Amino acid sequence: MSSHYNPKDVEDVVIYRVDAKMMMEEYGLEGDDALLNCGLTIYAPQIFANIVNSFFRNVDFANSLSILHNAAKIKKISESQEGQGGKSGEFQFLTHDKRLRLKTTNDAEAGNNFSF
Repeated sequence: MSSHYNPKDVEDVVIYRVDAKMMMEEYGLEGDDALLNCGLTIYAPQIFANIVNSFFRNVDFANSLSILHNAAKIKKISESQEGQGGKSGEFQFLTHDKRLRLKTTNDAEAGNNFSF
């Protein structure tokens, strides 16, 4: 893994959007299984990929980040005090396969964390 990155590597951002209606139709979800529109943002994706490839072998991101596999855990955390993420009110948890830790952020918090 190279320790020298050009400024573009640090500034790049990849955003994945989740369309709740489409996901619910795709997986046949309804009622209590309702989803919200959301997204996943990866800051400095090339640097992130290098870190993952160097330290975490065999991470299946599609499986780890599956909404269906993580749904019960997300619902439990969002309904309990366990998911309170400190002052921001956001929550964090390990994915169902315990390979990744996810943390939600609000816009202000995301901007504060990535000032280079």
